[in-house]
This record gives sequence, structure tokens and C-alpha cells, in this order.
Amino acid sequence: MNVMPTSMTMNEDLFLSCRIGKGSYGEVWRGVVRGRGTARAIDVAAKVVPLDGNNIGAVQHEVELQREAGNHPSVVGLLGCFHHDEAAWLLFELCATSVCDALLRRGAPLEEPMIAAVCAGTLRGLHWLHASCRIVHRDIKCANLLLTVGGEVQIADFGIASRLSDMSNPGSAASQPATARAGTVIGSPLWMAPEMIADGLCDTPVDVWSLGICALEMAQMQPPHAEIASPLRAMYGGPTLTLTLTLTLALALTLAYEQVPHRERARARAARRRPLVQRLPRLCRLVSAQGPAHPRPKP
Repeated sequence: MNVMPTSMTMNEDLFLSCRIGKGSYGEVWRGVVRGRGTARAIDVAAKVVPLDGNNIGAVQHEVELQREAGNHPSVVGLLGCFHHDEAAWLLFELCATSVCDALLRRGAPLEEPMIAAVCAGTLRGLHWLHASCRIVHRDIKCANLLLTVGGEVQIADFGIASRLSDMSNPGSAASQPATARAGTVIGSPLWMAPEMIADGLCDTPVDVWSLGICALEMAQMQPPHAEIASPLRAMYGGPTLTLTLTLTLALALTLAYEQVPHRERARARAARRRPLVQRLPRLCRLVSAQGPAHPRPKP
């Protein structure tokens, strides 16, 4: 695994300040990287993944895809990685917040122009991933849509992303970690496209479906079926609306979440052309919102 730099040590180069996330993969910490002999410092988000012998291939795969995809303003950049204390440390550009955390801090749904802006920024990133990198993210949700200080959207977390070539080349797919194989049913159930659930099909429209669910999450504070305790039951229920949307927003969301054959669902490039997602208000208000996070409303 490549390192940044080869001689980096915890005490001399990377300084951690606070934990900003935790999941089944490990933890994410806010930190600063200081170069030796210079006053220059870089704010980073350090993803710490304990290595147990079974997940080394998955981490390496994530690093490879992140490096391929990260050369775009709508994808969070990977600055480097290294091994320390039996864990992989992945250093990313530090963003201000996630769309999910912004929702919680507001304690209220986003207005339609803000939803449009998030969708537009995400679609720019998805078009880059799908058309230029041939990568399917497979885990688009508000928690993985980050916001920079300037209010730009960046796609994060390529832990279960897959190359499109994996679907047409069985030999290539077999060589990938299980979590990255295009034919595997893996992801976040409430955001998962029906073709992934039913048949394990993985193509670029699955990310567009998930973005449609994100739009609903932004509009009603939680994704459809969040009240269902069993993820398996929730996976087999179609999206539902618990609010009245404007016709424009409803039409835009139909592109992403209506249950049509996946080959007929809009792709990122086509969805970007919709009038709604071309309205691009600044999202700085979301980033600068202060105060403690509010709990999600109970169903």
C-alpha cells in the first residue's frame, strides 16, 4: 500500500484533534498534517480502518478507486495513506460537513432550491464517475455527500464502489474483494435500487436511484421506510412521499426513483439537464449553520 510520505509518523506529521465519524469500517478523525521544516499545514479527515487479514484487499481496492476518481471537484480527494498500529490510515481532504449532518443541525427539511443544488453537484460527480472513470459508487446517500466550506458538493466513501468492467469480465470480478464485486447485493438498504435487491444488477442507474432517495431524504428529513425496523422489509418497499412536492421537483425525482426497468431510468448526464437541477443556489448557508444536531423526527 502506498504511503504519504514514506517517513510519516503519528507524532511528527499527523496531529489528530477530534473524532468526526464512526462506523462498522472504523473511525474518521479530524486532523492536521504538518510538513517537516515548514509552517504549512493541511487539514485532513483521517479514516482509520483496523486491518484483520480479511479486509486488506478491500482497503487496497478502495484506495485504487478513490485515486482514480478523486481528480474532480465533485469527488473528495484522497491525499495519501499509510499503515500504522495494525490499521490503514486514509487521509482525505477535509470538508465542512455532510448533507446528513447539515439536515440534523437545521432540524428541518431543505428548501427545494437547496435540494436542486445538492442534486446538481452530485450529478456532476456521478457523470464523472460513470463516463470517465467507469465506476459505480453503489452507496450514494446523504451521509456520503459532503459539503466544502464554499458550499460545493463532494462524493465520499468508495468502500463498496465497483468498476463497470467487473460486470462484463467474470475473471476480473472474481479477483476483486467481495464487497466490491458488481454482482453482489451490498449497500445501504433504504437507498438501494430495486434491480440490485432483486437481481444483484449493478449499473450506473443504481446511483441515480439512490440520489432520488437522497432528494426525498432532504425533503422529508428521512428516507422512505425509515420507520421499518427490519432492513430486509424496507428493501422491498418502493419509495413513498409523505409531503406535497411541487410539480418540478416531483418530475425530477421521478427520473431517479420511479420503478421502471433500470435501463430506462435516467443516467447522470441526462438528469443533469433537467431545469430543476440547473438552478444552482449557493449552499454556504447549510455549511455555516451553527448549533447542536437535532434528532431525526420520530415516525
